[in-house]
Amino acid sequence: MILQTYQPEHYAIQAAAKHDYPGFYKQQLEHLREIGYPPFRRLARILFRFPTEAKARSEAIRAAQMIRQRIEEQQLTGTEIIGPAQCFFPREANIFRWHLLVRSPDPAAALGDLDIPRGWYVDIDPVEVL
Repeated sequence: MILQTYQPEHYAIQAAAKHDYPGFYKQQLEHLREIGYPPFRRLARILFRFPTEAKARSEAIRAAQMIRQRIEEQQLTGTEIIGPAQCFFPREANIFRWHLLVRSPDPAAALGDLDIPRGWYVDIDPVEVL
């Protein structure tokens, strides 16, 4: 295989070049611990899909405000919101997409009895966030 990269010194590239799976696993696990991602903390992703970009954006902002308020009211230390932001693929079949992540020991507590309107999609422990 030929691999082109701007970061040949990155630990993932170095480990792949040496077929060092245990070394990669160890470094990747430490990286995930440092940034607070699974399996050390949990994630919830809320995806907003609407026919206009303005609506997707405004709903994402509204959700973030609601969740921030809930975090503050319930003093959910260790819980934070990442975003909202446009998705990596901002449009699919003329539907505009925004999302936000809730990173927490228990993201369901931050969402609680949140009323999930049409156009919002909640994924606890998402497999991907694109």
